[in-house]
Amino acid sequence: MQARIWSDYKHEYPMLPHPSPIQRCPKCGKYYFYQDSIPKENIFQWIGRQIERFYINFIDDGTYVPKEQQEIDKNPDLREQIFLESHLNGFGNLSFDEMNEAYEQLFSSRLSEKKKQILIIEWLYAFNDHFNGRNQLVEWDIIPEKILERQQIIIEEAIKRVDRDTIMVGELYREAGRFEDCIKAIGDIAQYKGMDENLASMIIEHAQRADRRVFRIR
Repeated sequence: MQARIWSDYKHEYPMLPHPSPIQRCPKCGKYYFYQDSIPKENIFQWIGRQIERFYINFIDDGTYVPKEQQEIDKNPDLREQIFLESHLNGFGNLSFDEMNEAYEQLFSSRLSEKKKQILIIEWLYAFNDHFNGRNQLVEWDIIPEKILERQQIIIEEAIKRVDRDTIMVGELYREAGRFEDCIKAIGDIAQYKGMDENLASMIIEHAQRADRRVFRIR
């Protein structure tokens, strides 16, 4: 199954929807981290049950084989249904407005570093989905100023956490509209190899055109 990969490193699998790691309680409206909904004392049993619902025993080479493999392969709708029923269990993705509310509710100095990273990444993904070219493109001057200010703050927070990944730092600067910083962060293309070289070149090309939109790299 071919993944769609974007310049902000988001991976999308059309036939395998991935639930947001942040969810909203349908009863009280509060946001929470999906991992916190798994009973801690039974986490390994819980993981085992999810695997058993979708997979059968190991085969000789150590990989899992889905139940009714031939039938599933012939019927994409059945494959999607099985995945949804056995893995997602009703969880879905948040809209940008919901993710923005989740950020306001959840982000604090008391939040663990791992959860801060999740919240930052998911907010940026949602912003790029909604405003910055992934699902639609919105003219920058009609995006609320408060949202643009938050994007700049969150990008700075993200850069602190990925400062060793010069390509990602460059991409974040590009999305922030700081095109000179983007080109400077990526530096000499010759230092990269393979896919990294291609991605770095594409990011610089977009920065040179003053284009901050995310774009597909595959």
